[in-house]
Amino acid sequence: MHWRDYLFLQSCRLLVSWFLTCTKSTRSCINATANGPFEKIYKQVVEKEKINVFDTNAPRELRKALSEEKLNNYGARVRSGIEEPNERVIDSLRNRIESETGEKKSTVPTSKIDYAFSSSSPFLLQYWASNITKDAQKQDEIREAMRASYGAYEKYAFGFDEVQPKSLRGSNNQGGVSASVIDAIDTLKIMKLEEEYERARAHLLNDKTSGLENLASSRLNQGISVFETNIRVLGGLLSIYDLTSDENFLQRAVQVANAIAPAFETKSGIPYTMINPFTKKGECFSFYQNSAVLADAGTLQLEFFTLADRTKDRKWYEYAKKTMDVILSYKPISPNSIMTPSGLYPLFIHPSTGKFTLERSYAVGALGDSFYEYLIKAWRAFPNAQGRSKYRVEFDNSMDSVLKFMVSKFPKLKWQGTSKELHDAWFLNDLKNGRQVLKMDHLACFISGALVLGAEHASPNDIVKGYLALAEHMTTLCRDFYHAQASGLSPDVVVAASASGSMYGTHNQNIQRPETVEAIFYMYRKTGDEKYRKWAWEIFQSMKEMYATDTGWTGIRDVRKKEAALPQNRDDITQTFFFAETLKYLYLTFGSGDEIDLNEWVFNTEAHPVKVSREFTFPF
Repeated sequence: MHWRDYLFLQSCRLLVSWFLTCTKSTRSCINATANGPFEKIYKQVVEKEKINVFDTNAPRELRKALSEEKLNNYGARVRSGIEEPNERVIDSLRNRIESETGEKKSTVPTSKIDYAFSSSSPFLLQYWASNITKDAQKQDEIREAMRASYGAYEKYAFGFDEVQPKSLRGSNNQGGVSASVIDAIDTLKIMKLEEEYERARAHLLNDKTSGLENLASSRLNQGISVFETNIRVLGGLLSIYDLTSDENFLQRAVQVANAIAPAFETKSGIPYTMINPFTKKGECFSFYQNSAVLADAGTLQLEFFTLADRTKDRKWYEYAKKTMDVILSYKPISPNSIMTPSGLYPLFIHPSTGKFTLERSYAVGALGDSFYEYLIKAWRAFPNAQGRSKYRVEFDNSMDSVLKFMVSKFPKLKWQGTSKELHDAWFLNDLKNGRQVLKMDHLACFISGALVLGAEHASPNDIVKGYLALAEHMTTLCRDFYHAQASGLSPDVVVAASASGSMYGTHNQNIQRPETVEAIFYMYRKTGDEKYRKWAWEIFQSMKEMYATDTGWTGIRDVRKKEAALPQNRDDITQTFFFAETLKYLYLTFGSGDEIDLNEWVFNTEAHPVKVSREFTFPF
């Protein structure tokens, strides 16, 4: 007997035996199988054949041993909430059990049918790569970068929002709320920098003179960004609460939410862009037509739903739900046209009316990005919420239009003024008045991670392939933004010229942004392909060479210069998201697959991880 046949038969026997012993108490089944004989056989087949187990071209015996393709695709739709199990499919599953075990299908308990459609079912193909192991040496080096850069903040600017490493002082670009401490604290915990963590904890919870205390007590008498306070401060506090179970952090999160809650007191429920916690007065910017920005108003539900879940206080859920209901009520005039594509939303919305402005501009980079990100992340974070499928459906609609109208494909793109070029390049453009604008922000590189998350449980398989193909091409392009520069760092904005097939930076500064290493992190967790770790390490080494000084890590004014690290080319600030996102994603790229398990945690747009909640049942 061929080894494949033997493994197939043995895996089928073990699978059926295991499946029939499972009950509604699935956790015990999972634990019992984690290192059991079926798992060993499964791994043998995967490792022997070098299989990407998500690929439907995997060997027939492996696919059959786990699930029939049609049933598996349907199970994905059931788990996503897009469809309910119907009698035909349930009967098919009962017939399968009967044919394989001899058990009468009429006697198969409902618990087994329910379990077949659960995310823990052994009949489902494994999504995330299983060959990811820890690289302790590289993690140690990244941890030391965090220790050095955050240490400079502690030394020269502790309690301020940011440190200015050249000026040896602090700055307050987030309202003076100790933003670096809050953005860094979960990274400190994840990296096991315990001494720094304890000092950060004491400052956030016990220092009555801190900026966070002023915000939490609503004594802060200046306008602050609702969006930034939500993703950095509220998100950071919820994350460290989930990582530690320290109730004091949850209490702080409630205080911060109360401080920005007056921003939601508008006629439509769309919050103001800015809020003064002391006066409770909100406003939007005149240069944005006195409107709220799509990404600001549409990046609330993950934090506010999480807060509602942890506190069991429905009001937090109501704030974010109302906002999303207003946004999602928008209907494009011509849904299938490039002028007003289905699933894409204009960039500005009036808080007073809840209506989008007439300007037909669409972007998944600046001003639009995290709205689309939160459609899929909120859907993943609350798997048992009623009606959550509408977020999934809208995400799929959005990505369908992105693939149709916002991806420009070039056989070759050359960097202007150099001999460097990228073959089979996919460029992500904006849309304005029915016209493609070949401009791509570094911010847009986030989309790879969202697509990887969205590909899981997607159906049919053509959608999965489309998502992963775009994710791979975007990650490759974003990495090339770094690789092609003399400094090894990416410009902030790149444009392409279709006529010449060239691209060049228009905003050539680098401010320590995380989106490319975020994309690399998700692609590595998905595929296990070592090239992504290689790219991450190259980028980290460039950051270390160009950012690091004896007094802190700074951004760079012009990435095209070989002398980028000279003092006159430094921007004199360490961004708070460098601690929250850039170093965290780099560190986790070299960690094991269960270090912040993506089946159990969801990162907010500031890379603060919150636990998936299966207890949250409020309707979406």
